[in-house]
Amino acid sequence: MEIYERDGLYLVRWKLVWEDGRELGEFLGAFEQVLEDAGARRSGEDLWSLEGERIQVQRVSENALLITIHFEANG
Repeated sequence: MEIYERDGLYLVRWKLVWEDGRELGEFLGAFEQVLEDAGARRSGEDLWSLEGERIQVQRVSENALLITIHFEANG
């Protein structure tokens, strides 16, 4: 996991790797359901937005995901 900050803006990058693509697919389906349940709006194939946060979920290989979240710190 990597976390970057500049002038109150944050970027969190999280790479997740599984034994096989089936496990990745199960996680991806569940993660997208959580985003939908939280009220996130899908704005592209791998882009979501939720209360000012931008969330990108990229499949970078058969068994790896890269999740990137951009947000601004409150107060």
